Amino acid sequence: MSTFALDLGSRTTRLARDSDPPLLIDSVAAVDLDRDRVIAIGDEARTEALRVGARACLVSVVDHGTPRSARTLEGFLAQALRALGLRSFGRGTVRIAVPQLATTVERRALVRVLENLGAASVRTLAPSLAALRAHDADVDAGAFCLVVGEGYTESGIAALGSLCESAGAKLGLSALRQAIREVLWSSYELVVSDHVAHEILVELCDVAQPTAPTRARVWGRRRDDGSSASVVIEAAELVAAMEPTLRAIESLTRSVLQRASAQLVADVAESGLLLAGGGALVPGLAQRLATALRLDVRRAHDPLGSVLGGLRVASTRPRHDAAGATR
Repeated sequence: MSTFALDLGSRTTRLARDSDPPLLIDSVAAVDLDRDRVIAIGDEARTEALRVGARACLVSVVDHGTPRSARTLEGFLAQALRALGLRSFGRGTVRIAVPQLATTVERRALVRVLENLGAASVRTLAPSLAALRAHDADVDAGAFCLVVGEGYTESGIAALGSLCESAGAKLGLSALRQAIREVLWSSYELVVSDHVAHEILVELCDVAQPTAPTRARVWGRRRDDGSSASVVIEAAELVAAMEPTLRAIESLTRSVLQRASAQLVADVAESGLLLAGGGALVPGLAQRLATALRLDVRRAHDPLGSVLGGLRVASTRPRHDAAGATR
């Protein structure tokens, strides 16, 4: 029987079968409103929603790390499987990343969806633990990880093969981009797309140097009439707007350390912090965390694929819910 790895991201879903290359697809679906079923996913969903018009709507499948709707998720994954040339999970095992903040009801609904699609066994793993496994971290002796995703952030310390301490929050890259868009909207009356906000974030801003005298011209559309316009923006102004989210990420990570035992803290002081997820690509975030936590911080070699990579190498041995659950 095959083994599948599934990382449901708020922006991108990654699905892999055995050692095959993973399928990467945007976590959006076009839903036929008359029949209440998914008719397209990913980029095709955007095209189909425009073609069909009012008879269909475009929906995000995942919200802050958990599915918005079990029915929509089932239709989305069914089409993702077809993209791999499969009709179901074929009585195989599915390893899936599930945030620590997910409720028992959400976990059960997720397992039910996967079983409806033919999974014989479902094993869950926290994103932070999966990222540590992808980097061969010593999860038995003590290892520390922070995963900053699109709409969810999780920090955890692993020992004896599972998470001993962890914390999560429903914030991430989307909150940083939104802060940029709100500054441009309110202070400059300029409207920019989420894609442009992302470019500004990774090319202009350095969150470790909030007062750096860096500036750039940004193009968008005027708020009043939609005409093309540009403004010169200071990076410091944008970083200042992102401070609440950045401080929340720091506070969440620090809280995990504060709850950990003295021995775990000593282990972490030696091994440092692994930074994974899309947030690892934000300029200066690793340096900022290193200064705030007084720890060595290393960026994952594949920040976006770390969680999926960890799911693919995770042990098949059952563990308790902090690390994974077996059905």
